[in-house]
Amino acid sequence: MISTIKKGGIFSVAIALFLIAGCCWPLFYKWFVLGELSISFLIKTILSIFLLVVQSFWLSQLLTRLGLIEQRTLWPVVVAMMVGFFTPEQFLAWEVILSNFFWLILFERTLFAFDDTQENLPLFIDIGFWFGMACLFYPKTIYLSPLIIVITGLITSVNLNKFLLAIQTFLIVVVGVLGVLWVFFPNIFNSEIHSLGFSTDFTAVLLPEYFYSYCVIAVALLLLFPVVSGIIRYVQTQSRNFVNSMVLLLIFGFTITLFSGVDTSKSAMFLSLPIICLISLGMFHMKNRLLANLFTIALVFALFMVKWAYILKMF
Repeated sequence: MISTIKKGGIFSVAIALFLIAGCCWPLFYKWFVLGELSISFLIKTILSIFLLVVQSFWLSQLLTRLGLIEQRTLWPVVVAMMVGFFTPEQFLAWEVILSNFFWLILFERTLFAFDDTQENLPLFIDIGFWFGMACLFYPKTIYLSPLIIVITGLITSVNLNKFLLAIQTFLIVVVGVLGVLWVFFPNIFNSEIHSLGFSTDFTAVLLPEYFYSYCVIAVALLLLFPVVSGIIRYVQTQSRNFVNSMVLLLIFGFTITLFSGVDTSKSAMFLSLPIICLISLGMFHMKNRLLANLFTIALVFALFMVKWAYILKMF
């Protein structure tokens, strides 16, 4: 195990602070170089960093409750800041990060509120409600509707009537809010509908500042996959289903990001939740402490070099 990371020691704290400082470079660039730091940009960036950190601490608590890690760890915060290293544009997508909060609530409710001896009707109302809230803040989440059925089926015992209850609640939330927007805020309504579109133009995905970052994270996930797959063999079914759900969320989310066109960086923030979860699990359970720390340094260095090339291009 990685005792330094598990216990939140000096190594993980130093890495987390370094990454937080790196994530703040768009603020300094806008302020000192371009001289065009707006209040809106400042608020959105700070809000995004705050939401990422809180989300990672919440995820750490959830992993502890599921028995996937023995104690809370700072590693999710480190990975969250790595995700924040992607591009400065992603920090403007605070609503996507907030959508991930609703997914966390949905998972927590589904995992811990289910009772085999009860009808669990309020639980399915909650599922419909929180999925609806996630769709309102990040409209492309609507394309994950089949995934909700799969995830819920993995974690709980369901029937058609319960699914219909969840769908009914979802429609009440989404149609109700969209109806208000259509009447009183037509511009916001049109923006929500327009954001549902897909694009086969992969130019944005192949831009170096995006593509190389995605490659670094993809390599990290592939290297840690044997560790994660080994973990779920020895945990309870509930915990195993949660990890499997995160893998499905990553696959579906990547597909959405791939076809998002110019909104690639914004859609990529949706992947932060499964990425933080899976990399954190893999790093936490690596048995060789030295190897784990070297892997962390290599990953941070790779992301830093990608971002440094991006900064130089701006100048």
